[in-house]
Amino acid sequence: MITTQRLGEAQKKETNVKTRVELYKNQKEADLAESKAELATKNARWSQASQLAKVESTKAVALREAELQTKVEKKKVLNQTEKIRVELLSKTAVEYETKVQESNWELYKKQKAAGVRHKKLGGIKGKCRRKFLCPPTNCEE
Repeated sequence: MITTQRLGEAQKKETNVKTRVELYKNQKEADLAESKAELATKNARWSQASQLAKVESTKAVALREAELQTKVEKKKVLNQTEKIRVELLSKTAVEYETKVQESNWELYKKQKAAGVRHKKLGGIKGKCRRKFLCPPTNCEE
C-alpha cells in the first residue's frame, strides 16, 4: 500500500511537473508570438515611414526643380525684354541721329539758299538783319 501510495504520489508529481513544463512552453511560445507580432508591427511602421519620407523627398525635389525652372524662365523673359529694349533703343537712337543729320542737311541747304538770296539783295557786310537765316560766320554781307 505504501508503495502504491508512493507510486501514486510520484505519478501525481510527474504529471504536475509535466503540466508546469507544458504551461511554461505555452507561455514562452505566446511571448515569442507576441514579440514577433510587435516586431512585425514596428517593421511595418518603419517601412511606412521610410516610404513616406521617400515620397516627401521626391515631391520636395520636384517642387524645388519647379521653383528653379520658374526662376530660370523669369530671368529668361527679363533678358529677352532687356534685349528687345536695347534693340529698340539702339534703333531709336539711330533713327534720331539720322533725322538730326537730315534736319541739319535741310537747314544747311536752306541757309545756303538764303545766303545766296541774301547776297543778291545787296546789304552792308556785318549788318545782316536776317541773323536767324545767316549765322555770323556764314554771312558775307
